[in-house]
Amino acid sequence: MLYNDFSAYARDQERLISVNGRKQSNALDYLEGSLLINQGSPNNWRSSFFPRSTYSRITSLVTKHGIIYSLEVAKYYDQHTETTVDKELELLLKGLSFLPGFVFEKDVAYGVSNRVKSGEEISHKDSGMFLIHG
Repeated sequence: MLYNDFSAYARDQERLISVNGRKQSNALDYLEGSLLINQGSPNNWRSSFFPRSTYSRITSLVTKHGIIYSLEVAKYYDQHTETTVDKELELLLKGLSFLPGFVFEKDVAYGVSNRVKSGEEISHKDSGMFLIHG
């Protein structure tokens, strides 16, 4: 999810963290914020979940605003929760202030998601899938 307003970005990030802090069953399993700045190519962006087809639109945003804020979230699911995960995410994201048209979704297996830099860790469930929104 992309933002051009830091206040909206911070408010939404805090809201999502507070849901997780209360250990609610519909809480996110992963949340990461990052910045896209007007330096380098889209290939250097931290998130690998932006579709290539959107690079020019995102680059235009970064050029226009100088900085774009990004929230990436993940919600784990398995065969027992795969029918409800989309609705849970919809409810979690409802009312957030990200830029319309700049929310992206990708469904990946746990092993594929572990794309963090060496030295960092993400804990994964034993089996299943998770949904990444960015």
